[in-house]
Amino acid sequence: MKIGIFGGQGTEYQNMGMDFIEKFPLARDIFTKTEKILSDYFSLKNILQDSGSKIHETQYAQPLIVMFNYIISSCLEKYDNIVFNEVFGLSLGEYSSLINAQVIKYEECLRLVAIRGRLMQDACEEQPSVLAAILINEISAIDSLINQGFRTKIFKANFNSNNQIVVGGSTKDIDDFLIFLKAQKIRGIKLKVSGAFHTVFMKSAEQKFIQYLKNVEWKKPIKRVLSNLTGNYYNSDFSYSDVLSKQITHPVLLTKIISKICDSKNEYYEIGPKKIISKLLVANCKSSEKYTTYIGTVKDIGERNG
Repeated sequence: MKIGIFGGQGTEYQNMGMDFIEKFPLARDIFTKTEKILSDYFSLKNILQDSGSKIHETQYAQPLIVMFNYIISSCLEKYDNIVFNEVFGLSLGEYSSLINAQVIKYEECLRLVAIRGRLMQDACEEQPSVLAAILINEISAIDSLINQGFRTKIFKANFNSNNQIVVGGSTKDIDDFLIFLKAQKIRGIKLKVSGAFHTVFMKSAEQKFIQYLKNVEWKKPIKRVLSNLTGNYYNSDFSYSDVLSKQITHPVLLTKIISKICDSKNEYYEIGPKKIISKLLVANCKSSEKYTTYIGTVKDIGERNG
């Protein structure tokens, strides 16, 4: 069984699929369509050509990453005949998985994510915050560490593996927490993101975004999709507006998701701006190491003519 994994925000972005656009007519068509749709929100070309940090702002990064994921998954299907049986995405990547499962059309999802990015950017500016990845021997130890003076300041955001968790807080509180952890000989790395996603710092975005989600006509998925919020497969009992709005303020349960798809019979394909989830997949599922492929550039799917 082929499982598609879609990356989200939280890494250094590279060419954002520009090599695909140069090589494949399909990718160029998607880019042109995307540029037209996003013109209601911002200039796609201006953001891509900007030499500063705009591309890292969540209001721009979110729709660009959805475009990137869609371009690559579409090219992978057309030129390599690789079709996924199951899908999931990390954080923002969940929207790419919903597109792939035909729960929502690309065009509508792109508009939705542009709004999501803007609302989350507003939340970032209302309460400046940041995320940090913490590397510890046992993930369960994080609660006792937070309880040592940080219980109302530091919040769990991503359960990445048994030895890695991402936490969020104000910039000062994260800095203080990292100093505290260093004294405990625990490594922490501040992430280059706009704010503390998947924590209470995004509450205003959650409250506003749910109204947009309720206006979407969600379709029944044609393949199984895993949810960041629950770590389970979407089913008929799920409310997309409820799940996807809460996803903004609740931790990503990646370890739970991986536990469900860990099987030596599976093939895994990570799509995203940078290789991130593959490493976490192997850390949580040793049998996946030989069967995991990362696709982020043209050379990863082979030199083919469009």
